[in-house]
Amino acid sequence: MRWLCVAVLCVALFSAVPSQACTLRWTPPTLNTDGSPIDPLGGYFVYVRPVGTLTFVRQAETVSPVVSSVTLTCVQGEYYLTAWYVPEVESAPSNIWRVKKPRPGTQLAIAP
Repeated sequence: MRWLCVAVLCVALFSAVPSQACTLRWTPPTLNTDGSPIDPLGGYFVYVRPVGTLTFVRQAETVSPVVSSVTLTCVQGEYYLTAWYVPEVESAPSNIWRVKKPRPGTQLAIAP
């Protein structure tokens, strides 16, 4: 399926707010990487690999393709975003964003 690479087109912003919460924001994609229309998306998954662990785990999900942000507990580690059509079929991951020390007001971008 062509839309499997859709998440790498997302530009996402993480911003740390008080209480170590992070808000991930992205621009929902409208086209596949080959320029064709996207099959209807189901939503997005956010994965995290906390410092000291070896694998990424799903930390959050949206169930709507029009939702373009999620707020979650921010931990030191690495994050990425995928898009999904059905929960078993996901896009390739976005680039990885590293959180070294969560601080209020920090904004960084995930880009392709």
